[in-house]
Amino acid sequence: LNNAMSNTPISPDHQRQGSVQTWVTSQWKLLPTPGQLSMKINKENKLDHAYSLRGKLLFQMNDATSLLIVGDYLNREDNGATFAPYPGSPKTTIAYQGIGPSSGNRYDSYSGTAGRTVFKGGGIAATFRSDFGFAELVSISAYRKFDFAFRYDLDGAPSVIVDSDAVGNGRMYSQELQLVSDDSGPLKWVTGVYYFNYRQGYDYFNRDFRNGPAINGGTYRFNALNRNATLDTFEKSESIAPFAQADFEVVQGTTITAGLRYTYEKRTLTGGGQRTNGAGVVAARTFNNPPALVAKKVTWRLAINQKLSDDVMIFASNSRGFKSGGFNISNPGSVSYLPEQLDDWEIGLKSQFWNRRITFNATGFYYKYKNVQVSQFITPPGGTPAQIVTNGAGAKIYGVDIDLSARVFNGLTLTGGLSLIHPEFTDYPNAPLTIDKTAAAGGGITTAILPNAKGKRLPYARKYGLTGAVDYVTPAFGGNLGVNITATQNGDYYFEADNTTRQPSYTMLNASIKVSNASDSLSLRLGVSNLLDEEIFARNVTLASGRLVSYGVAPREYTLTLGAKF
Repeated sequence: LNNAMSNTPISPDHQRQGSVQTWVTSQWKLLPTPGQLSMKINKENKLDHAYSLRGKLLFQMNDATSLLIVGDYLNREDNGATFAPYPGSPKTTIAYQGIGPSSGNRYDSYSGTAGRTVFKGGGIAATFRSDFGFAELVSISAYRKFDFAFRYDLDGAPSVIVDSDAVGNGRMYSQELQLVSDDSGPLKWVTGVYYFNYRQGYDYFNRDFRNGPAINGGTYRFNALNRNATLDTFEKSESIAPFAQADFEVVQGTTITAGLRYTYEKRTLTGGGQRTNGAGVVAARTFNNPPALVAKKVTWRLAINQKLSDDVMIFASNSRGFKSGGFNISNPGSVSYLPEQLDDWEIGLKSQFWNRRITFNATGFYYKYKNVQVSQFITPPGGTPAQIVTNGAGAKIYGVDIDLSARVFNGLTLTGGLSLIHPEFTDYPNAPLTIDKTAAAGGGITTAILPNAKGKRLPYARKYGLTGAVDYVTPAFGGNLGVNITATQNGDYYFEADNTTRQPSYTMLNASIKVSNASDSLSLRLGVSNLLDEEIFARNVTLASGRLVSYGVAPREYTLTLGAKF
C-alpha cells in the first residue's frame, strides 16, 4: 500500500488538500494440487490493482462565506468472490465438501470459471456556506458516476454448470438545502429540503445454465426452458424530502427535540432481454416493465434529554424511519419489495466520572419493523430459482448496549462494550424454505413454504457481542511507543429467514505496536489482524445448484507500515 497526502495553502483565503493511494497485487495463501488436471483452484480475493485519488479545494470568500469542493476517483480490479460449498452440504448438491481433493485451505475453490470484478468511478461534491447572523445557509450538491463488471461461478464445482457475468453502470445526483439557526438562545432549529436522483442497472446481464454431472447416481438438471438468460434492466429512483427539526431547552438542563420529515419517492424499472432454451431457440423473456413504485412517508423524531449534573445525562426518544422499496433488477420477473418501516424507542444514560477519566454509557432499545426486507431464495412464478429481496410481515429487536472507557493513568486507556439483543420475526406467513433435494430428484436445492417464520431469527442478527481494547502510549526512544490490543466476540447469526445457513460465533483479535518520533511525523507500525485465524463467511448464496459461501474475510495477516506526514 502506498499512500501520499499533501495540504497546501494556495493563497491566504484558499487551501488545497490531496491524497493518492495505490494497492499492489496481493493474495491470501494458495496451495496447488498437483496431478489434478480436471480440478481448478481459483485464487480467493486476489487484488490486481486499486488506485484511489482524492482532493479538496477550500475557498474562503470572506468571514461569512465559503465553498468546499471535494472530488474522488477509484479504479479497482480483483478476483471477486470465489465460492465454495457451505460446510456440511450434502453430496446431492452440485457443490459439497469433498467434491475435489482438499488442499486444507478454505480460500481454495474448485470452481470451473474464475471470478472477476471491476469498478471504475468517482464523484464530486460542493458545500457552500453563508452566515446571515441569525442563521446559516448551507447548500450541498453531489454527483457520482461509476461503471462496473463482474463474472461469477455460481455452482462451486469443477464443471461449468452455472455462470453469471454482467456489465453495468450507475449515476447519482443529490441536492440538499439547509437553513441552520445560530447557537444562541434556548431554541435551535434546522429546516431544509433534500432531493435525490439515482439510476443503476445492467447493460448486459447473462446467466448460463447447463445440466450437471452425475451426483451419487443422479444428474442435476435445470428447467429445459432456461438454458441461457440475458437481460438489460435499469432501476431509477427520484425522491424529494422537506424536513425540519428543533431543540428547545425548556428549563436549564432539560431539552426537548422534535423533528418531522415528509418523503416522496418514485421508482421505475425498465429493460428487456431474451431467453434461450435447451434447443437453442430464442424467446422473449416473460416479464413486462412493472408499474412504478411510489412511496409517500411521514417520519419523525421525538426526544427529551435531562441533565442530572454536569457529568450525568438521561434521555428517551421515539422515532419512525423507513427504508426504500425497490425492484430485483437481476431477477425482474420476481415481485418488487415494499418499503420497510421502523419504529424505534430508546432510553439511556450518558455519564462521566473521576474528572472525566471514566465514561459509562448504557442504552435500552426496542425496534418494531413492518414489511421488513429480507434476502431469500425463492422460485418466482414462471422463473428460475434465484436469490432476491422480499418482505416479511413484521419483526422486532430489543436489547441493551453498554459502553465503558477508563483512562487508568496517563497513557493507558481501557475500553469495553456489551450488546445483548433479541431479534425475531413476529409474523412472516408463507416464508420461503430451502430444502436439499435427493439424488433421485436431480440434486440441488428446491423451495417450499414455511407456514410462518414467527420466532425465527432475523438474518444477520446476532444475539450478543463483546468488545474490549487496551491502548498504551508512552515516551520511548526519543519519541513515542504505542501498543494496542483489540478483541471482539461476535455471536452466531443466520443468513436467511428460514435459519438454515449459519455463521458460527467467532472472536476477532487484533494487535499492533507503533514507534514514532516526538511530532508523530514519522512512524513504524507492526500489526497482526485475525490473530486466531477465525473462519468467517463474507457472503452466502443459496441457488438451485446448492448452498455456497465465500471466505472473503482475511486470515491471520501481519503488516508492516511506514508512515510519514508532511
